[in-house]
Amino acid sequence: MDEPSAPRASTGDASPRVKASGPHASRPTRFSTLMQVVQVTGRGGAVRWVAGIVLLCGLGALWYWHDPIKVAAQHAVEHYGLPALFVLTWLSDAIIQPIPADVYVFGTGFGGGHIYTTALVAGIASSLGGVTGFYIGKLIGPWRFKRVFGGKLLRGGRILFKEYGWWAVFVSGITPIPYSAVCYVGGIYQMPVMDVLVPSLIGRTGRYLLFAWLGSLA
Repeated sequence: MDEPSAPRASTGDASPRVKASGPHASRPTRFSTLMQVVQVTGRGGAVRWVAGIVLLCGLGALWYWHDPIKVAAQHAVEHYGLPALFVLTWLSDAIIQPIPADVYVFGTGFGGGHIYTTALVAGIASSLGGVTGFYIGKLIGPWRFKRVFGGKLLRGGRILFKEYGWWAVFVSGITPIPYSAVCYVGGIYQMPVMDVLVPSLIGRTGRYLLFAWLGSLA
């Protein structure tokens, strides 16, 4: 009659595993994984520091040398225009780097480029850059990623993009969260490519419309 008590002891040992896999335990993983992905793939703090320094230097230069920069921007728009904007924006969002494409969009608006055309061209180029990053991530694959960054981030990212994939891309497209990094990870976790392209077109075009407008006011 006393023998059934032994299995109860073994289930007690397994109970932490059940508790750890419950919805309350998984919630912090889902909400914290995006920032972990950003910190690892986008080189986290270093990228933010460099981007902040570049932004401050650019604003200072624009304030101090407004007229010469205005003339140079107009010259660039007249001679290179939208093709240069397309290439620079595509490269900026296909490769993780500290200088965002917002700089080029702002400069085009500052140089007299048409606001809506500038936003549309930059939005398409940025979305294609995100898709390029997506395929780079897909080429890297989960196992190479696991070797470099570890299995914990691999599992957390899979949960994140399974639950919030479309929205993760959209939010990164309109906020300071590194858009390129999110697209890379979307490819690593085998998201449908349209779940990268569609929210990118919506979010990035809207964002660049704002920056082109701000540039035209400067």
